[in-house]
Amino acid sequence: MRDAGYGVSGFLASCRAPVVEVMTKIDLTDRLTGGVSVVTGQGLAELRRKLAEVAFGRLVALGDVEPVVTRARHRGALERALAEVEAFHSARGSGVDAAAAATHLRVAVGALDDLIGVVTPDDVLDRVFATFCVGK
Repeated sequence: MRDAGYGVSGFLASCRAPVVEVMTKIDLTDRLTGGVSVVTGQGLAELRRKLAEVAFGRLVALGDVEPVVTRARHRGALERALAEVEAFHSARGSGVDAAAAATHLRVAVGALDDLIGVVTPDDVLDRVFATFCVGK
């Protein structure tokens, strides 16, 4: 990642949000700790704990790590995202090509975009032109 000529360390230093660095494929190294393997599951529990700590901060210290979903729209978006991630995992487990299975991840990202209220230029244009009568 060589964005704007300042490399990965420069990119990470410029991030305003918390960053969790993850070393993957730990099962392919001789290191025993400090990484994650999705093949063996090694390190996943620690990664989940760290992500919850970073995402929910002081709530973790209080022992309340479950986020509260207060809107049906939010719950629906989370359920769609989870279903698509599970569909991706199932497809890959069945031998489906990664590029083809990744369509599930794109849909999951779209569901999460809905959750946080991401608005794309296409959304704006669709809304604007839906109210115009063009022609005649």
